[in-house]
Amino acid sequence: MIPKAAEVSAAFLVNERMKNTRMKRFVGYLLIISLIFMLVGCAPKSSEKAKADEKKRAEFEAERQKVTAELVDEGLDVRELELETGMVKKPVTIVQISDAHINFCDDVDLIERNPSTYSTFKQRDWLAYAASSLNLDNSLKYASYFDQTVITGDTIDYISHGALDLVKTHVFDLYPDVLCTLGNHDTVRVMGLPNDVPDPSPSEERYALLEEIWPHDLYYTSRAVKDQVMVIQLHNGSGMFYKQQIEPMKKDLETARKKGYPVLLFYHIPLPLNSDLAETKEMEGLIAQNADVIKATFCGHWHKDGETAIEGKTPDGTAVSIPQYILTSTAYDSGHVLKINVR
Repeated sequence: MIPKAAEVSAAFLVNERMKNTRMKRFVGYLLIISLIFMLVGCAPKSSEKAKADEKKRAEFEAERQKVTAELVDEGLDVRELELETGMVKKPVTIVQISDAHINFCDDVDLIERNPSTYSTFKQRDWLAYAASSLNLDNSLKYASYFDQTVITGDTIDYISHGALDLVKTHVFDLYPDVLCTLGNHDTVRVMGLPNDVPDPSPSEERYALLEEIWPHDLYYTSRAVKDQVMVIQLHNGSGMFYKQQIEPMKKDLETARKKGYPVLLFYHIPLPLNSDLAETKEMEGLIAQNADVIKATFCGHWHKDGETAIEGKTPDGTAVSIPQYILTSTAYDSGHVLKINVR
């Protein structure tokens, strides 16, 4: 019996639908199998990466504890500060070093015999022949295990080729992220000793020598450490602040206020400065008037540990004291650092 056309058509449609259903099921099975393979393949890789990262963190922490403990055992003095700001999600640790006073003339200096440099070399016995370099090395090594290192001036005792070369190779080449303010010794060849030969070179020439090795701007540099704490280094080593520091400071304070960063200032000479210059007065006023975000300042110069306060206020007029921490010279004893735990 020959099937009717309608019956053939119906059978054809049923057959096609069954094929389509089987095809859809097959594609669905393929998708499920592919997904399983992806999950099986990716999960272990993701898990392995997490384990590797955790292992790396654990190894670094073990190394940090071991090395820093050894340095302390060898005599490095670590003064600790818990700075409660209430503005950071996770603790940030900054290590301050100050007043290394690298006193060193190398063969280049002795051949060149710049009259001013050579007169200081002949008279300056304290820390001669880079006697403080080991303390500086150990201080930097300790600091390198934390989030930021800041040196607050007088890294060299006076300008010489030997001292600058040593700072380049021992500090900036090894630790390029270090922030380093200028002190009163960093910018001069003579320092008022009885037999000084006056230095006729202009300050621009001496600053140019420093700029050749410094990895950041000499006058003003800011950095948001771990996107949580704003650290600012300011040059006041010549007993003054400078016009080119004012606008960057204003912008950074505005940014810090918007983003909720606490601000820490680092400079060499404790405030207030003995200067009637307009720029100095403006900067000191700017610091005092922004005590809502400037949580502390850090300096050296005095060669002794101490703490004073800057009487400030918030933008709404509330009186607030800004603590000013002074760190002694790392040239003394077996070295000194200030470990600042910002919370």
